[in-house]
Amino acid sequence: MTPERRPALWCDVLQPAPVELAPDPLASAEGLQAAAEILRAVDNPAVRAVGAGLAEWLQRGGDLPRLLGVRGRRGQRAIHARQQQQQRAEALAAAAVAAGATSAQALARIVASDTDLGRELRAAGVARSPRQLRRVLAAGVARRRDTSS
Repeated sequence: MTPERRPALWCDVLQPAPVELAPDPLASAEGLQAAAEILRAVDNPAVRAVGAGLAEWLQRGGDLPRLLGVRGRRGQRAIHARQQQQQRAEALAAAAVAAGATSAQALARIVASDTDLGRELRAAGVARSPRQLRRVLAAGVARRRDTSS
């Protein structure tokens, strides 16, 4: 039997598995700096603002969400929470129209039902109580009427 083909024995030296090293932080920072420069060269002002915020964070540090302009003011909900709330309200309003629900009570029955629409609404996180549904529908109607934004 050749030494390369023999079975391992208890006395053989174990070799550690190769370990991947973490990426070099300096190389990552250089990549981010290059990305910031590319973003600052784009014609879109919103994209340029993101590039400027990223470059400032790389140079001075600080609060990245604030520098990027995605942190809400004190006391406001986070942007992602507002987007989720808006999506739920839109899904609910669409479901109310599609199902012909004329009241929050009827819509609550639809949400609680074992239909495809009811399961879809529950999966989207839509409220089940008529009182909450009434509030969400009222907020959605008010948002649709608001033409200032």
